[in-house]
Amino acid sequence: MKNKLILLFSLLCTLLCNNSCKDGVPFFAERFYPLIIVNNSTKDIIYYMDNGREFQYPDTTLPTIKPSIRRIKALDRISYSSPKKWEDIVNDTPSDTMSIYLFDANVFDSTDWYTIRANYMVLKRYSISAEYLRNNNNTIVYP
Repeated sequence: MKNKLILLFSLLCTLLCNNSCKDGVPFFAERFYPLIIVNNSTKDIIYYMDNGREFQYPDTTLPTIKPSIRRIKALDRISYSSPKKWEDIVNDTPSDTMSIYLFDANVFDSTDWYTIRANYMVLKRYSISAEYLRNNNNTIVYP
């Protein structure tokens, strides 16, 4: 009897997994989509991603309050994951464009945010569209 219950339970689990997969991922496993930023320079950089919450492209004004940022070491890369496809995130912004700002880490560390903002001390700004993400395999390469 015990073996029959185990067999029945195994069969039920197999059926559930096979019938509830989306894109080959079982219902109980969450899928994440990476956005990769590659730093090919010899200096550390800082990045800030504006997905249209505070400002909307084409407004490229930096936020008043210092944003949450991440550092990318020289000759390194980071992967920023989301449970939602990045193309969908970009398409959900009012302008269908997301801005990514890169800053020199030394400048960012030694300069107050008000000065960085007032003087627009941005190393590079990317205007990311869904098409850009598709064409570049969700990867942004600096420089």
